[in-house]
Amino acid sequence: MSLLSKIQRIAYLVILSSSPLSAAGPEAPIVWSPPAGFDPGKDGLGLPQLPGVSHTTIYDPQLEQPLVGLDGKPAPQGWLNHHARLLRLGNHLVVTWTSHLSDENAPGQRVLACTALIGSDGEIHWSPTIVEVGPSPVPMKPRGWNSHPDLLDGPFVVGRLAIIKGRLYFSGALPAYDGWTDEVGLHGGQRKPIPADRYRLEMNRETNFRYDIMRDLKLRFIQAWEFRGNELVPASPMYLLAPAVKSIEVTPGRFKPVIPLNETYRNAPSIGTAPEAIQQAATAKPDVSFERPLPYPPGKGHLAADGFNGLAHWAEFRRPDGKWVVVRDNLEKRGFYYAALKPDAGAEYPPAVRTNLFGDVDADAGELPDGRVWLIGNDLPRVHLYLTLSNDGIHFDRTWLLRHDRIPLKPGLGKTTQPNGPQYPHVLQLEDRLIVAYSIGKQRIGVSVVPLESLR
Repeated sequence: MSLLSKIQRIAYLVILSSSPLSAAGPEAPIVWSPPAGFDPGKDGLGLPQLPGVSHTTIYDPQLEQPLVGLDGKPAPQGWLNHHARLLRLGNHLVVTWTSHLSDENAPGQRVLACTALIGSDGEIHWSPTIVEVGPSPVPMKPRGWNSHPDLLDGPFVVGRLAIIKGRLYFSGALPAYDGWTDEVGLHGGQRKPIPADRYRLEMNRETNFRYDIMRDLKLRFIQAWEFRGNELVPASPMYLLAPAVKSIEVTPGRFKPVIPLNETYRNAPSIGTAPEAIQQAATAKPDVSFERPLPYPPGKGHLAADGFNGLAHWAEFRRPDGKWVVVRDNLEKRGFYYAALKPDAGAEYPPAVRTNLFGDVDADAGELPDGRVWLIGNDLPRVHLYLTLSNDGIHFDRTWLLRHDRIPLKPGLGKTTQPNGPQYPHVLQLEDRLIVAYSIGKQRIGVSVVPLESLR
């Protein structure tokens, strides 16, 4: 373990010592029972290894796998790879993720995809080819700590694949980061100008201006895709549902022009010229929703019951009694997950309560066919993924190590320079297994397969 990794682990142990495992909020809807031998100071956390799990790295930029752009030409490798998402159509699996030369959500970030075939024997066969499904809107360049004073110059792509009426579509949008704020509630996508006193061009941790501000450029697009063997190929042109705005009002009365986009987006045809099936798909709901909406009262999604109002990523599950639970990380108080309970799917969540569930950053959760609940979480150094299981969705009393890894990293904004590993899991549940996709150090993309028979 490097000196930096040791320092990071010591810092995490300090957090744990000041917030013991028993120190959950009085109304915490979940309770974790750490197994005997659990030790956050150890590699592997002192957890038993979950049996039967297999691991595959589907993208590693240093291996220079074949990477095909939307125009069919070779595309550049990227050392920032993150936000993995899974989808299944028939016997095909697809993993998508965001990718950039160096930095997360930086100018020119694109979305890549890798496909797999599930064979008749149940084996998963990954394609060696990586495909660009959301192309760069501007040339890729590093993202700085300071925003341009007069130009909104950082457009990047976000989006998802979806199955609509049995066909595969990629729907995308163009946001851009501009400026920093000291209010975590302004950290997400902003469609309106924010107060001038909550906005700075420079990131400054001493004054708490450390939350970057995402602006919505309003551009939306859709494109049909299809499988040819084990390859993903375009089945239509990219169609624009709405063009990008020419400028953004960043604070009241202060406008910044948007940098010109590349030819792919400037010359994309309008959705009105698309075949009727694609026009209908542009406004239709997916056949299967892989990401549930997260209902909160407007502007309340970041609030915690203890006043540490930094709730961010989330995982959600339905308990056997029909109630729903959301599990959140808290950017203002690290080291343990927060959770909230609601009576049914249509209700809104109250502010979340700190639990004694060890972990940090993004988690994922779901229900097994027999009603039991699983949750996959991360530790703060982001070198471990663990899986914990509950019979009733309240008491999580069985926990295993899913994956432990620590790889050297190339530096980038939003990407630590010290080695770390698997993080931000996204899970697709099949009939007999969990498919878990994640980034490894925000650099490689990995997939783990968990047989359901292992969760006994």
